[in-house]
Amino acid sequence: MWKLERASVYVDLRITLPTYSRFDDDRNGTTSNSRKAQQLCNLIEQQDPDKLIKLTLDFPSSCNEYIPFLNTEVRIDDEGKIHSRVIEAIKDKRKRQRKRHKTQTSDNTAILKLPYINEATSRKFRDAVKHSELTVKIVEKPGRRLKDLLTDSRPLDKAKCTNKNCRTCESLSPSLDNGDCMSRNTIYKITCTLDNCLETYGGKTYRPLYHRFDEHYRSAANPTAKSYVDKPLAKHYRDKHPKHNGNPQLKLLSL
Repeated sequence: MWKLERASVYVDLRITLPTYSRFDDDRNGTTSNSRKAQQLCNLIEQQDPDKLIKLTLDFPSSCNEYIPFLNTEVRIDDEGKIHSRVIEAIKDKRKRQRKRHKTQTSDNTAILKLPYINEATSRKFRDAVKHSELTVKIVEKPGRRLKDLLTDSRPLDKAKCTNKNCRTCESLSPSLDNGDCMSRNTIYKITCTLDNCLETYGGKTYRPLYHRFDEHYRSAANPTAKSYVDKPLAKHYRDKHPKHNGNPQLKLLSL
């Protein structure tokens, strides 16, 4: 395509373009009227020796009308400024995808645990995963704070559970457990084992793990309660197990 443009767009003095761009087979250029825009298309077509290229023209009827270009729409106002916007259907699709990925991870989604460095680095990680379209959820884990070390006389000792009949300890996977219910700054994964469902939810918490798991457990046990209506495990039990009346069956893994 560059050969055709080089012999027409960039050398033919009958057409003067303030702006011109191309991405694969989509082109965007600025002309003063639709006649010159059609003339530009004809000039490019004439350079094709096989006469196989046929261009279609989208030209606005007014300065307020947007025309499509790739996944956006563009227009030029009376002052010659270019405006663009994302097509609403694509924008709505992206919102639904972000909401679904934020609330729940599927069995095929991998959790990538990374140390938190700063916001700029975190943004680069998230952008890289977003543009790669990989089914990866990034969870950042902070290191131990100096405050935590200085306010504990025995900072290296592992905390012991003091709760009787602790549902968090009962739910922790014994063979895979890397922590206990008192762990802080923890990345965790919850698996629903009711009827071999095996759908998972991943998250992180800076509080003791049993506090966060207890909240998830209560939302799964009361999926129709108004205070839990938007919680991910409440949604799961409401949609996947609507006839279940007993206690939720959850397995917890501390990563």
